[in-house]
Amino acid sequence: MPDARGKIPEGLHEELFALSLELNPATGLPYADKDLAAWLKSTHGVEASHDSVTRALRPYRKAAREARLERVRVRASEDLPGRITAHGTLMDQLLVDAKAAKTVAARVKAIGEHRKGIDSLARIASGTADVSVSGTASGLAEFLASAFSARPSDPMEE
Repeated sequence: MPDARGKIPEGLHEELFALSLELNPATGLPYADKDLAAWLKSTHGVEASHDSVTRALRPYRKAAREARLERVRVRASEDLPGRITAHGTLMDQLLVDAKAAKTVAARVKAIGEHRKGIDSLARIASGTADVSVSGTASGLAEFLASAFSARPSDPMEE
């Protein structure tokens, strides 16, 4: 039974977290913390506010978020050597295009793209490339699909 402050018994935290990952059949959305508080009262007789639910689930949610990000990092690092090799091939093609360009503007554009590519490789190699992931799971899935899809063979294509 909770104490006077509405603390949720630790034995219920994992069950509560598992339920928080499920979809509410009434809404088709994940359970809101207020719904989880109502579930605690109806199922276990534990009166807790939605803020208490949020506090109780915070470490579980943080760990789950970190685990998801780690899976993304692992996947990205597995694909990174191939991506760097492909990037190097594109960089070589940019130099060829710059030399073959018929106008000064085309040469400047190709050299500028080459410089940006070299800068990107340097930041990746030094570990200073900042990557942040935010948004919804579907947005992340779309981003990853586009990030790991095949690149055009002609870097000057627009």
